[in-house]
Amino acid sequence: MALVLCACSGGPTNADVVQSMANGALIPAMEAASVQAAALETAVSDFCFRPTVESQEAAHEAWRATKQAWQRSILTTWFGPAQMLRTVSHVDYEPIDEEGIDELLVSPEVLDVDYMTNQAAATQRGLGSIEYLLFDNLQRAGDPRVCEMMMSTASVVASETFALETAWTDTYEDGSPFVERFLGETMTPEVAMANSISAIVETLKQMSLFQIGKALGISAQEPSIEAIPEGRAGFAGDAYVAQLESIRSLLDGGGEASLGALIDSRSAEISDEIDDHLAAAIAELEGIDAPLRQVAADSPGDLQSTYDHLSELLRIFEADVVSLLDITLGFSDADGDTG
Repeated sequence: MALVLCACSGGPTNADVVQSMANGALIPAMEAASVQAAALETAVSDFCFRPTVESQEAAHEAWRATKQAWQRSILTTWFGPAQMLRTVSHVDYEPIDEEGIDELLVSPEVLDVDYMTNQAAATQRGLGSIEYLLFDNLQRAGDPRVCEMMMSTASVVASETFALETAWTDTYEDGSPFVERFLGETMTPEVAMANSISAIVETLKQMSLFQIGKALGISAQEPSIEAIPEGRAGFAGDAYVAQLESIRSLLDGGGEASLGALIDSRSAEISDEIDDHLAAAIAELEGIDAPLRQVAADSPGDLQSTYDHLSELLRIFEADVVSLLDITLGFSDADGDTG
């Protein structure tokens, strides 16, 4: 569907913005995640058939690229097809159950694609499970039983990521793609905007209140570094950056018809505040060269400023942006009230 830009001086219309979010941010992010997940499936298979240091490192890089691409598509998981398909539970449920994975490995179960899709717990599969097994020593990671589980899980990740992309762009419940509903077939632009802003709010809540805030003891009675979802790859910082980039993409995708342009047309001050806090949080996370759990344990003050920026972003979207755009936070797949 072609992107239509608004030339009006008062800023883009809601319909223009919704179209820019779909075409300029949400769909490209899902397509990129699907491509990377397919590459991960190939890399894991290559490693298992030829378990060398080089093939393991190639699989590591494929995992990192997939995790990053998936996190950049995170906003699509809060509403729409991802809910019906239970995409997160198949692709990247957090936290994983390492003991449960080890128990599954010594069980008599055939760990094929069907089992990992329909029988394994969400905490035993997905990118977290692959990370736990793949980033182990070469002998353990290349064990036939481990490889059976990893290859099946990588196949599930690839197929479920592709299924989400397909539901948006090709076929959903009634045979038409979900994007048609999102762009106004059965959903008003205001509802689509509310879904998108709500996804931003929930993503920021996860990062600030439920993860970094708990790790620092700010939003919990005592610090708990385990609140930060981080495995053997030490990828939490990069994952957070990717999530923030997903928010930036939703704001900027579409140029003159973007969500950011709409916010700026109504309040340049709020627009600048969002840009400043986003840029600062990303820069601080990119400047950390150690696993975030280690940072939270050894030098928690290094994460305080990042937490402050994320908390302020949450406040701005939850209060100021909602007021500016005159929407009600909540998720809906249809026309009408979003509450």
